Amino acid sequence: MKTSIVCTENILARITYYKEKLKEITNDDSKKRRYNRILTRYDEGLRACEHGVTSFEFEELVPPPGYPPLTDRSKLSKNVKLSNNDPKTSLAKPSSGHPIKNKTEAIVELLTKRQDELKQAAKAAKQSGNIELAKTYIRSVLGMNQMIQAAEAGLPIDLTQLPRPPALTDSNSSRPILSGLKCDPPVKYAVAFNSLSGDQLFKTYSEILSEQEQLINNLINQHRRNGGANAHSILSKLSDLLSVNTCIKKLLSKYNQHVSNLTAYFEYANLPKCNLNAELADDILEVSNIHGIAYPLPSHYSNIDTYVEVEFSLNNANPPMKLSTNVVKSSSEPIYSQSVKEFRVNTKSHSYRRFVQNNRCLKATVYYNRGIFRSWGILGITEIPLTGLVQSATVTHVGDLKEGRKVVGGRLQVQLRQRESLSGETVVYQQQPWLLLSAPKQIHESPKLIEIENSKNNPVSSSLSTSKQTDSPRSIRSENTRHSPVPSISSKQTNSPKPIRIEHAMNNPISSSSSSVSTKATNSVSSSSSRVVIVRNTDNS
Repeated sequence: MKTSIVCTENILARITYYKEKLKEITNDDSKKRRYNRILTRYDEGLRACEHGVTSFEFEELVPPPGYPPLTDRSKLSKNVKLSNNDPKTSLAKPSSGHPIKNKTEAIVELLTKRQDELKQAAKAAKQSGNIELAKTYIRSVLGMNQMIQAAEAGLPIDLTQLPRPPALTDSNSSRPILSGLKCDPPVKYAVAFNSLSGDQLFKTYSEILSEQEQLINNLINQHRRNGGANAHSILSKLSDLLSVNTCIKKLLSKYNQHVSNLTAYFEYANLPKCNLNAELADDILEVSNIHGIAYPLPSHYSNIDTYVEVEFSLNNANPPMKLSTNVVKSSSEPIYSQSVKEFRVNTKSHSYRRFVQNNRCLKATVYYNRGIFRSWGILGITEIPLTGLVQSATVTHVGDLKEGRKVVGGRLQVQLRQRESLSGETVVYQQQPWLLLSAPKQIHESPKLIEIENSKNNPVSSSLSTSKQTDSPRSIRSENTRHSPVPSISSKQTNSPKPIRIEHAMNNPISSSSSSVSTKATNSVSSSSSRVVIVRNTDNS
């Protein structure tokens, strides 16, 4: 079933293909691991398709050879609605221009909204005294004018070049970390929440809570290492969040046999992350975490040996700087573990600032071994943009491998780090879904107690309240029994009178064998099934 439609049969056909290929592999461990990862993602996609989770990204599933990539479910639903209409009207709709107009209006609205956000951010940065940040926002605002004009004219727009929205900065440091706004669970756990139960659900909860605990500890270590003006308040809030997470883990262990009784929900958490790499100097641009993803195999190759070369050309006057990673053998998804490399460049200089702000890129080339007595061949080339370093000190980019303008398949992941961003703040707040659990409410059945405070509405209390005071505290009880003696109870002397209560005899029967009896009953009133209990304390004469 070689189609791009997202359905259960299509996904099962692709899973069957990969399982058959996995059985054919005997000695290639790296290929087995790659196919197992692909099958795991397809299993998640299958569960998402069966449970109707539309937020799952089906386009990221690696298609087998000869199979087209899967399309999005939302796009599929739109196409189905369009096909149900009359063919003549459906053919006439593109010429009417209404769908194109709606799409154009949506793009213009998006660009205008982003431009307004940047204007407000520039104004706030100017008022706070950060002139460099205000200039950066103004440049982005002016650069969007041409994009808006092109969108209004109906020309195609590359939304990947859209300036990033202003990040949440230290102005939000006074807000609590847990926002109280409920949100959907992450895509990774959306299917599990709808289908799992019992021990599997307990395991999923434990996994999420452990990840949250590890994330908090990492943030605490970052802020302790980097410091800052608001480091004390941030550490205090993170410690409170860690305590909440620990209490939730204890609650989960308490209800390990009745996990379904717990109420689970996600809230947005404003996590303060350090936008600073204090261990790096100002003249270092670090390249790390280089990872190849699904490299294409040349013809007649079952395995390839690869390495990556990163090229940084700051200006045309000097030759470009180059860094090379170690060689990883026999792997189409290599992880270059020894690939922490450094470019020596002054990140405070004007030339570097212009290089970053002008959308310049680093060039990464993947080489593979073509055999003995032959030079290394180029598997693919990708470009690593540096625009993210304006607002962030750490940027991770995943780019497609290309040969010229043609995409050859496979991707390359590279992380760039510098000491601090060019114009951003040292602490940024990022929203992330946060798991919270609440225990079920426990309802306790207690005897009905009615306090009689108004003596006018109850003649029994009014007649008893006018009795003479005696030398000792007295307890008067009326029971619905004829032959049993009235038991007496011991009471302590108090200076304040206690209220009169009527208790149901069925809920609180009085035993005739009470211990430590020392006082006598002087009055008794009985006319109904309920029992009147009057406790009156008097001062000793």
